[in-house]
Amino acid sequence: MTDETAVTQNTEGTPPADPAAAQTADNTAGGELERTLLTDGIGTETAAKAGGADRDDLDKDSKEGDEGDKGKEPSVPERYELTMLEGWGLDEDGLAELTPIMQGLGASNEQVQAIADLYVRRLSAAREAQLAADAATVKAWQDEIVQDPEIGGPALEENLAAVSRVLARYAGDEFVGWMKDTNLGNYPPFVKAMVKMAKDLSDDSFIPGGRGGGMGGDPMKEAANLIYGKI
Repeated sequence: MTDETAVTQNTEGTPPADPAAAQTADNTAGGELERTLLTDGIGTETAAKAGGADRDDLDKDSKEGDEGDKGKEPSVPERYELTMLEGWGLDEDGLAELTPIMQGLGASNEQVQAIADLYVRRLSAAREAQLAADAATVKAWQDEIVQDPEIGGPALEENLAAVSRVLARYAGDEFVGWMKDTNLGNYPPFVKAMVKMAKDLSDDSFIPGGRGGGMGGDPMKEAANLIYGKI
């Protein structure tokens, strides 16, 4: 087999292979391959050991970090003690509902206090905004009544005096107080209805003079007090 190969290689003009050289090359390659495998094995083993050492260091650092973090974890109380801002009371039922949620999140008393403070501030801002909006609405209603061509203008004081007499005769103090508190006395449709009612009753002579107990004074001031809540 070797001779035929040599003849064929000679025929093609390629020098015959030197068996000794080939053997040397095989040995060299085998030795290099063997050394490579051994070297790689040693390198891998060394790297594995090094990696193991690094892993040990990482695990150690991780454990130390965990222990350090554990020392920084906020304490979760069994009951949150909150101090409300001035003018606000603590909603005990709300706190009882909130407590298990905050405990499940691992929140400290300080963290829950901060949430409560934020809630009160935002609620206070919303309340102030609503009061300002209500005041603007009432002012717009009053302007509408004053400028109304039917009941406002120069006839406004007389119309309000007629309404004052109707309320004095037919409405109790509770109704008048409720009317002021709800700003119903500033609502244009209600005021216009009261003015029409007062005129109809006046035309039929059903409206007596003001009643006693402070209602027999100046009808203009009484009307303004009843309708607008001011003297």
